[in-house]
Amino acid sequence: MMTQLTALGAFSLPTVALPAEGLDLRGTVEDLETRLILQALERTGWNKNRASRLLGLNRTTLVEMIKRKRLVRPEGLTRSKPGTEVAPLIEQTQIVASEAANETENEVAAAAE
Repeated sequence: MMTQLTALGAFSLPTVALPAEGLDLRGTVEDLETRLILQALERTGWNKNRASRLLGLNRTTLVEMIKRKRLVRPEGLTRSKPGTEVAPLIEQTQIVASEAANETENEVAAAAE
């Protein structure tokens, strides 16, 4: 039996079924968190004050998450004026973040050897 999870407010999460083979919950949650952070940053032209408000976070918390995830502003993106949207650049940022995550995994693996 599937249950729909509902967050506070008007936002509701999609119904999710656990695959028969299972999944990496922490990795899945981490990926969702990263995608939402990138969407907020993209929507605000990487204005961290506005992005943190969209996410319901303190600005310092968002800054620490950006550092931990090694997210970087895509090349060619300039700050936008409040209320303006920027062109979608999430894919570019995800590639950089993915490369940084792979480097971290390789460093951890090398240290374990």
